[in-house]
Amino acid sequence: MSLGRELPSPPQDGISSLNFCGDTPLLVASSWDGTARVYDTAAHTLQGTFAAGAPVLDALFENPGVVYTAGLDGAVKRYDFFKGEESVLGRHEAAVRCLQWLPAQGLLVSGSWDSSLRLWDPRLGPGAAPVAQVALPGKVYSMSGCGTRLVVATSGRHVDIFDLRTLHSGQPEQRRESSLKFQTRCVRCFADGQGYALGSVEGRVAWEFFELDEATQARKYAFKCHRKNEGGDGVINFWDGEHKKRLHQVTGYPTSVAALAFNASATQLAVASSYAFEQGEREHPADAIYIREVQEAEAGRFKQRGGGGAAAATHYEPTHQALLPVWQRLIGGGGTRGKAGLKQKAERLCLEAAPRAESWEDGELVQKRLLAPSRWDVHSAEEVAVTLGGDVRVRILQQPHQLAGAGVNPDKLGVAAALWDGALVLAAYLVEQPRYRYLGMRCVELGAGVGLVGLALAALGARVTITDVSKVLPLMRRNLQANGYDPAKGPQEGAGWAEAAELEWGSPGWMERAVAPLAGAGVDLVVAADCCYIDQDGKSPSTAAFVETCAGLCGPSTRCLVSFERRAPEVRACLLEEAKKRFRRVKQVPLAAVPPPLRLEYVDIWELQQLLPCQ
Repeated sequence: MSLGRELPSPPQDGISSLNFCGDTPLLVASSWDGTARVYDTAAHTLQGTFAAGAPVLDALFENPGVVYTAGLDGAVKRYDFFKGEESVLGRHEAAVRCLQWLPAQGLLVSGSWDSSLRLWDPRLGPGAAPVAQVALPGKVYSMSGCGTRLVVATSGRHVDIFDLRTLHSGQPEQRRESSLKFQTRCVRCFADGQGYALGSVEGRVAWEFFELDEATQARKYAFKCHRKNEGGDGVINFWDGEHKKRLHQVTGYPTSVAALAFNASATQLAVASSYAFEQGEREHPADAIYIREVQEAEAGRFKQRGGGGAAAATHYEPTHQALLPVWQRLIGGGGTRGKAGLKQKAERLCLEAAPRAESWEDGELVQKRLLAPSRWDVHSAEEVAVTLGGDVRVRILQQPHQLAGAGVNPDKLGVAAALWDGALVLAAYLVEQPRYRYLGMRCVELGAGVGLVGLALAALGARVTITDVSKVLPLMRRNLQANGYDPAKGPQEGAGWAEAAELEWGSPGWMERAVAPLAGAGVDLVVAADCCYIDQDGKSPSTAAFVETCAGLCGPSTRCLVSFERRAPEVRACLLEEAKKRFRRVKQVPLAAVPPPLRLEYVDIWELQQLLPCQ
């Protein structure tokens, strides 16, 4: 079976989008190699390449002479072929994921990972303020327009439907939650303007309608479009959505299908075969773009309606974040392992970042879904399941019977036996930061206890050493096993990893015995939650040794993040006094940087960086 004609000079790194210019043979391809390439599919030639200076996540035409690009650097750029001009139309505070041109209004919509839509009028010139700005419930993953409606899919499985005539109000006409269980990959409106198709990362598609009456809503349904459970299957399926059947299948593309695009008359289909890093960094076929002439047997009814431009790629790219390792190679930063992109809310949880506790009551195993952190429920639980950022899931095993009595029985674990709010808040803050930073990052967690913070970092692709005193290590290793980090198997290429090690600051020779070997391997990030306490005399005798440990692990560019509950003002005063002796930068992280429901006013996070010379 023919895959189509392969275009020359494809992008050199992951292909992020394809878009035709109406019914012309002009096609623009955006790529993580920092370029937008324009092809003439009739002449089978590359017409031009535009270097954006950063990975390009989307690109589209205004007309045959003007292209817009969406950059990972937050820039929305405009390229005018005829005038030979390049300009920055506007900017977002985070990466711009997708664009939508509104021909009737002559306006451009950009959707960003800063959780906003911005409406730009190119006639106002470069650098002009957006004519409208809309706050969204999550990061934009995909959007599509038809008629007077714009459908925007965001993180958290939200779908906002806007009336373009009232977009300036900032209020959606409808706000829905995806009927699919996993993160949205792509949304495309129907050619007739009656609804939209929603594709998710596990290969399912939902057929949805705008009208809310009972008869119309009874027509909606969902189906499994692709069957492979991991990685792209290199398959394209043509579906008749109204009659709920597959029309045709094309197999054999060398790697993942990263993007698709029909031209306006649906006579051509552009296919991007481009590895999406679903399985981490590994050898893979070169990127390629194929042009297929669409046959009647493949999509006859679709072609007859002339509904082009609505090809929804429902392949297995785990997330937009799955391509970030490519950017990591360009800028020398971190990245995120592919599995960290799934925005599924775990079935056992009610809210993002809220734990689900499992405990015994009256001889029966009880599962509780928590709407917000509850110390009693968490500390009485044998197991706590936590979802952070909508997709980072960590399983925590606890020993609640070990919490009390440590002062009398030194063999008991005490506070290390359970999860504390300081760890929840710090983990939530870390997950909220740009995830490309974490791939391959070398991290150390101090006084980890059950290890939530370190396990969350490992889930994001970091290599983490989780430390505590010797009696805590058995419980810590149980949690490593519960989250898939088996020392017998060892780390996998391109994936995060966590291991346990003993470190007791203040013990004889601890700096040479425990800290120096870790520091010698190089540490990018040090984290610690609830490691500072006061004694009965109102003093914190171990804090100086704790700060000394942090400093011993830090190099010139290492960050150290310390969180703690404000149980007493002496804790904060002692920590800051000692930290300012060793670090030039001692700064509190703003509370607003922590996502709700873990934005707890009684928990502080402090950042320590830039070592001072030893006194």
